[in-house]
Parts: sequence; C-alpha cells; structure tokens
Amino acid sequence: MAKQGVDMLKKCTLWLSVLLIGLYAPLSFAATKADAPHGGWIVGGDLGLMFPGYADGADVHNLAEGLEPPAKDVDHYTINRPSTNLSFSAFAGYRWDTENKWLPHYSVAFRYQHLNASAAGGQIQLFSLPSFTNYDYNLSLGSNVFSVSGKVNVYEWRNFSPYVSFGLGLASTSVSNYKENEIDGGDPRIDGPAFNDHTNNNFMFNVGLGVDYNITQQLIVSLGYEYENLGKITSGNGIALWSNDKLSLGTLSTSTILMSVTYQLPNNLF
Repeated sequence: MAKQGVDMLKKCTLWLSVLLIGLYAPLSFAATKADAPHGGWIVGGDLGLMFPGYADGADVHNLAEGLEPPAKDVDHYTINRPSTNLSFSAFAGYRWDTENKWLPHYSVAFRYQHLNASAAGGQIQLFSLPSFTNYDYNLSLGSNVFSVSGKVNVYEWRNFSPYVSFGLGLASTSVSNYKENEIDGGDPRIDGPAFNDHTNNNFMFNVGLGVDYNITQQLIVSLGYEYENLGKITSGNGIALWSNDKLSLGTLSTSTILMSVTYQLPNNLF
C-alpha cells in the first residue's frame, strides 16, 4: 500500500507539472526577457473550518428469510449530517513570480493535511421498517491527506490577488469506534454486527479559489474556499453473522473555509 501511495504521488506531480506548464506557456512565450519569471521556495500552512458530507443512508443484510412485505432482508441505517470540524495542513514547494498583472504568480507544493475526527451516526431500522427503529449508533472518522497541489494567481491589484487551486493525491480515512445504543423501549441487541475499524486509502482531488494579500513581498495571507473529494469509505467487516458485511458511508467530501499563511524564503538562504 505504501508503494501504491508513492506511485500515486509521482503521477500527481507529473500531471500537475504538465497542467501548470500548459497554463503558463502562452504567457511565457509572449513575455520579454525582462519579464522572465523568478521566484523562490515557499513554506506555509492553513487552518480550515470543515463541513463534511457523505451518503444519507445505507443498507446492511440482516440474514432474515421468508419475510413478508414491507419487511426486507436488509436493515436500514440512517446517517446524520456529520459534525463541523477543523482541518490543518502544512506545505512546502516553489513559487514563480512574474512582472505581469495577469497570471502574476504560480506555484507547486507538497501538502500534508489532517482532518480532525468527526462524529457521525444515526438510527437503525430493523427490516427497513421505521416502526422497528430500536437502536441508534455512533462512529468517528478522520483523514490524513498527502497531495501535490498547484496554485495560479489570476490577476494582481495592489496587494490583492485572486487565485485558483487544485490538488491530487492520496487520502487515508479511518472509520472507527462503532457503537450501538438501545433506544428507550427497545430490546437489547444480543448479537449486533459490531463493525470493526477500517482505514480507507483512496485517490483524492480538490479544487479551490480565494484571494491572497501580500503583507510583504515574502509574507502572504489568504482567505479561500476548497472542495475536496476523498473517495468512498466504509467500516470494517462485522463479526459473526455479519463477517462479510460492511457499513458503507458513500463518498466523503468536504467543503472548507481556509485561512492560510505562506512565506517565500529569501533567495540567498541556500
């Protein structure tokens, strides 16, 4: 799995490099020698307010036979909207600067992102019958994301510069701590599925937009929005009669409001 992750990051780096070259080629071809890009290494990080999203329900086989409609041989798990949480990231890369008003800056960076564990859960409708909603359940999920990101500033006005961003990489999302609770009036579940913990390793991508503000030539603060798709996620297998079943939460995505700080290292540092 580690080798697959490294191979994926190599492919992401190649594709993002090709994309950035394609975006900048027309401008660099037309530029004079005085306009040739210069730049430097960058480091930075961001703090995000994250709004996760995934499927609103899932079905799990209950192994019952000979049921009469409307009863079904699957239990329906409702999935509540997950809790809002924070994300953190750090990145390092290279930024190119030009003297042009249009496309004045562009950069490529390696980024590590941590999405804090969010609480999720819902209710269990036995035989998919609302009248048999006897249990609720809870679990937690969190992600570590390794990606190659690109950023292009579209235009520069005074100290402000709007940008678009994009990234490709590997998301490692854990689903853990599955627990069921009896709802008042229901009978205790003797042999529930007790789904195991599971780590989902998926291809991911993100796109974003925002605005940079140059405090100095080297220090930049940003405010932006980012959409991220982290792939399909499931719990681990259940136990006993549920050993071949998993709880599927669908595709995990996040919408995040980001505040970022970027520092461009002095050229004489190396």
